[in-house]
Amino acid sequence: MALFALLGPFLWGFTNVIDTVIRRQFILNDVALVWLVSVARLFLIGAFLLMSGFDYPGLAAFLLMLLSGAIWLLPLILYFKSLEFEEPTRVALMSQMTPLFTLMIAFLFLKETLNATQLIAFIFLMTASALASLKRLQKQWHFSKAIPMILIATFMWAVSDVLFKHIVFHFTSFYSAMAVFLLGGFLAVNALLFIRSTRRLVFKSLANLSLYVWVLIFLTMLAGALGSVAFGYALTLGKASLTAVLLGIQPLVAFSLGFLLKPFVKEIQLEHADRFALLLKGLSFILVMLGLYLINR
Repeated sequence: MALFALLGPFLWGFTNVIDTVIRRQFILNDVALVWLVSVARLFLIGAFLLMSGFDYPGLAAFLLMLLSGAIWLLPLILYFKSLEFEEPTRVALMSQMTPLFTLMIAFLFLKETLNATQLIAFIFLMTASALASLKRLQKQWHFSKAIPMILIATFMWAVSDVLFKHIVFHFTSFYSAMAVFLLGGFLAVNALLFIRSTRRLVFKSLANLSLYVWVLIFLTMLAGALGSVAFGYALTLGKASLTAVLLGIQPLVAFSLGFLLKPFVKEIQLEHADRFALLLKGLSFILVMLGLYLINR
């Protein structure tokens, strides 16, 4: 389980960095970016159906798996919007509320255990998210505009994760379940294109992109899709809350890859690495890891 659960945050840390470049430099429409994600997943849907065939678990389970996929993909609109004005590491740190929401939902609906120690994790994770969103601009303290967007997104991702874990065992094949999950996201995002103004903005945003940009898009879409598959498979192997703990390394991956990829992707804007910024990010990361550890005690 650990290998698949670690692969997810590593790949998502890569997407945090490249998504920031694409969102700030090349594609300024958030729905357009999420639409690209949905289209990229069509290839995985086809591959999974070829591997496992179509598995129909009944109408209720089928619709709930579609819903799980939709709930996971739609919040990416908020994620991309947050990257417009926030560093990828800070976004990844603020996203660590997902395991807390996952624990709460898993406790209520999957009957997973919850003890008093884990309640302290709430304080640690909330503090970590606050520190990650705290910035000093023009000698004044400000909370990032990204934090409400990320909190909404992380709550929806947690709902999707728990719903997936609950429904996946109604399918005879994991790959068939993933195909339906990914299809749910595709259908939900493409439903937005029925709005004429949205459709026009999406296709206008994607016109005249260079081959270099399309290569970046391909790499981040592939990494994001494979990360979702790896994390989804890990959810079938263990507790939803335990699997989510390993997501804690994602901010560190995003921070490190920003510097490592800079020689190859010149558009990467290096994060603030002054002593004060590193202190806040370091404290936030430590609190995230402590909170995630306490969740599983």
